[in-house]
Amino acid sequence: MRIMLPQTRLFLSLFKRNYSDTAHEIQKISEKPLKGLFFHPQIQLFIKKITFVDYEKVFKSQEKNTLRPPVYQFMSDDELQANKAKGDAKIASRLQAPPIVDLLEDNTEILSNDPSLDGHDVHHSKIVFTDLSLNVLPTERTIVVREPNGVLRTANKLERRRLLQIYFPIKGRELQVPKMFKTTHLNDLLKRKEYEFILNRACVQFDPTDEEFHRVLILTYNKINIENDFERIDSTRHFGSLGFYLAINRNINNMLQYFLDKQRLMSAYYLVKMYHLVNSNASISWDVPANEIQEDEKISLDQAFKVVEDYIKSQPDDTSKLQQKFVQMVEKLKEEEDVQSGILKAHGV
Repeated sequence: MRIMLPQTRLFLSLFKRNYSDTAHEIQKISEKPLKGLFFHPQIQLFIKKITFVDYEKVFKSQEKNTLRPPVYQFMSDDELQANKAKGDAKIASRLQAPPIVDLLEDNTEILSNDPSLDGHDVHHSKIVFTDLSLNVLPTERTIVVREPNGVLRTANKLERRRLLQIYFPIKGRELQVPKMFKTTHLNDLLKRKEYEFILNRACVQFDPTDEEFHRVLILTYNKINIENDFERIDSTRHFGSLGFYLAINRNINNMLQYFLDKQRLMSAYYLVKMYHLVNSNASISWDVPANEIQEDEKISLDQAFKVVEDYIKSQPDDTSKLQQKFVQMVEKLKEEEDVQSGILKAHGV
C-alpha cells in the first residue's frame, strides 16, 4: 500500500470555497428508496422501448460548423449485415441511459483518537492519507483524514470525490464545480432550453450518487415536463431516464400525451407498464424469466390499446385531455390501416 500526503492546506481551502458556492438543500429523485430499481431487466427494456431512434439525431456531428462529405460503399449482403450490426451496437452505446440511483450516504467512521496530537500543526490543517494501490474500485479505496485535534476518521464523500479526481482524474471532470451549475447560470440555460447540454455535462462532472447530480436532474427534468419539451431530448440517452423519473414520481401524463400526439402507441404502452411496475405495492422480483421479457417485446396492438386505455380511465385528472388524444390517435391509426388495406387490395394482394 502506498500512502500519499497531498498539500492539504491548499486542498481544504479550495474545497470549502468550491462547495460553499453550490450549497443547496438536498433534493431527492424519489421519496422512496430506489434500491437499484433502475437496473431491473424489465425497467431496462421499458427505457429502451420508449426511446425513439432518430438516426440523424443519434449520429449528429458533435463538431459545429464541420461538414463531412457522405461516403458510399459497395457491399455484399454479409458485409451489409455486419455493418448494420456495428451500427446497432453504436446506437445502443449512444442511447445508454444514465442511471438514476439513490444518494450515497455520508457515513464517516472515527478510527482512533490521539489527544497527544492535538495542535500538532500550527496552521490547524487536516492531513489526508490516500491509498494509491492499483486495481482498487473508487468506492473501496481507503482514504482517511487526521483532524487537528488528533481524531483519525474516514473521509466524507465530498473529500473522497475531490481526492479521487486529483489522483485518478476523469476526463472532462473539473476539480471545481463549473459555474454553469450555479443557480443563476443553470436557470439561464434552462430558459434557453439547453437540456441535452446540461445533462451531458452533469454526467461528466458528477457521479450518479452525487447530491449535485440529483439537483441538476430534478430541475432539468421538471422543466422539460412542465414545458412539454420532450422532443428536444427524444432520441437521446436522457429520454429513457426522464421516463423513469416521471414514472417513479407518478407524473407520466405529459409524456404519455406526447406519445399519443406522435401516434407512438407502443411507447405509450411501455411507459404505462413501467409506471405500474415501479409503483407496485408488491415486492419486485429480480429473477425475471427470459420468456417473460420476450413476451413484453412481442405485445400485440390490441393489448397495448387496452393497457393505455385502462390507465387513462384510472386518472382523475387530465382524463378528458388524455382521452381526447387517445381517441385521435386511434382514429389516425385506423385511417392508416384502411389506406394500407386499400393499397394491398388494389395490387391484388
